[in-house]
Amino acid sequence: MRARIVWIAAAALVLICLAALFWQQHHRLPRFTVNGHDFGAFYCAAKVAAQGHDPYRIEPLRACEHTIQAPSEYFKPDVVEPAPLLPGALALLAPLSAFDYRTALNIWLVIVAIATLIAALALARLTSFPFWVTLSALVVSVGFLDMFWGQLPAACILALSVAALCVRSGRFTAAGACAALSLVQPHVGLPACFAMLLWVPRARVALAVSVAAFGTAGILFTGIPTNIEYFMRMLPLHSLAEAGAQDQFSLTWLAFMAGLSDKVSVQLGQLSYLVMFVAGVLVARRLADVYQEPAFFALAPPAFAVLGGVFIHDIQISAAIPGALLLAAKDARAAAWAWLAVALLSVSWLIHSISTGVMALQLLALGAIVWYAARALRTFPRFAIVLAALVGYVAMLRALDMLPDQTIRHASSPAAFAQEHIRDADLASYQWGITMRTWRTFDHSMASSIAYKLPRWFALALLLALFVRAAAEAKPAEEGRSDPRASAYPAQAVARR
Repeated sequence: MRARIVWIAAAALVLICLAALFWQQHHRLPRFTVNGHDFGAFYCAAKVAAQGHDPYRIEPLRACEHTIQAPSEYFKPDVVEPAPLLPGALALLAPLSAFDYRTALNIWLVIVAIATLIAALALARLTSFPFWVTLSALVVSVGFLDMFWGQLPAACILALSVAALCVRSGRFTAAGACAALSLVQPHVGLPACFAMLLWVPRARVALAVSVAAFGTAGILFTGIPTNIEYFMRMLPLHSLAEAGAQDQFSLTWLAFMAGLSDKVSVQLGQLSYLVMFVAGVLVARRLADVYQEPAFFALAPPAFAVLGGVFIHDIQISAAIPGALLLAAKDARAAAWAWLAVALLSVSWLIHSISTGVMALQLLALGAIVWYAARALRTFPRFAIVLAALVGYVAMLRALDMLPDQTIRHASSPAAFAQEHIRDADLASYQWGITMRTWRTFDHSMASSIAYKLPRWFALALLLALFVRAAAEAKPAEEGRSDPRASAYPAQAVARR
């Protein structure tokens, strides 16, 4: 009972902090006050689809977006922001489109906060770490960032975390359903779904039925032609539209920075995603063998999927945190390095200067993670280790802020991206591609853009190296399992139940 009271108090405190920070952003950032960043596009796409229109076309999507945000320097009258979500994801957002925008946004912010809390609870049970530790790992990079950008990864990470816990406990129907819900971010959730489909036979039916239901909801909501349009035209076009956007963390963006064309950059990103997809699925199987932990089927593949790829941002990279926490719990030899990955992934390296409150939240979360991770170290006092980590983080941020704004490459020509006159019936990504190539925030890539991304890239590379080393070096818990009936290995039990 006492532990439950502590958890409830901690959850309430976090909700209050998130609400206070969000309230502060309302008063500090006028643009955030008006449209909630990307949620405005998602809301309008769902609303347009509910009215029987194509949510991926310029109109009436643009008209809706301009009713919730007044034109400004950053949102000119011709601008339309696409909603590159699966039709099934738009169907899930449809109930929110019945409300006015302000109400829908506030409901979504509450959903994100609750999703972050439940994901932290699931990870606490999965890893046996204290709830305040897992919450610290998610509160900034998942909770706050998704609230700030009005984005969906918190729902995806919740689905993956609960799916992992359900696989561990033998609740295969729930595991399959949760894994399917991770497809709200398809490039993150799909590798986990595929791994579970291959390696967790008892979850296959639930997973297949749930994925089919998810797809059917999208078809019923938007129609078959729109679904075909999404996969055949919208996705490839949107990848090209943002190939040079400097907020990307993808291999596509790096290839563009290296001087390659938009098309070749996207092709390299697609190839890397395929390679990492396969690697994640195979390594997850090996990790489940080595650690006797089937939860890796749900948590390891997404960590591979968010390194490289075509369309990766900092909010998607946070999907690697659950896998890093699980590794820290399972491997004492790799724990210190896994905790380093968690620490680097748990804070933002891009939006720290928004306000004092945001910076304080990040320092609190980082301090909590380091305090717990350093519990086994006897060489130095834990307080000194935490202080050194916080000072080092602030010093790194200061060094990054002092980097010169040297442009490495400008965006490709708008005329080369869309040579013909853009009509209202065209896909919104055409107009968005023009915006990306003319908007001063995104029409060039700077050296500092790479520097700000290095800590997260390093953390991801470190985590994947730990996964691969464990898969390559360690021996399975049991040798020669020719007779599955004689095995106590959880994955075999998963297959038999």
